[in-house]
Amino acid sequence: MFYNRLKLVARKGTNLCDLIWPFKDFSIGKKVTRRIWWRYIDTYWTITRVVPKLINTETGHKRANIYGIYTWRGKTDNRETQIRSIKKKQWKFLDEEELKKFNQSKET
Repeated sequence: MFYNRLKLVARKGTNLCDLIWPFKDFSIGKKVTRRIWWRYIDTYWTITRVVPKLINTETGHKRANIYGIYTWRGKTDNRETQIRSIKKKQWKFLDEEELKKFNQSKET
């Protein structure tokens, strides 16, 4: 079910609001990353809280404050902070399998 919804939002470029909006829980607990970090597989945001603000029914624009825990190259910042640049069209869900493989290869 998760991957069926993911196909709907996997377009040329997707902003973070459009990426998480189709899910009932706004993808809380999921890991997301931006295009500029794709070469660093261990750099991502873990979504912890979403505060929906506005849905414009005419244009379909969505606004929200999205909070998460930031991990940069494997080092996790334990503070929950507001995610910036959520309107940029370069967000995607992080593949958990890729992350597991990366962590296993890093340990050996």
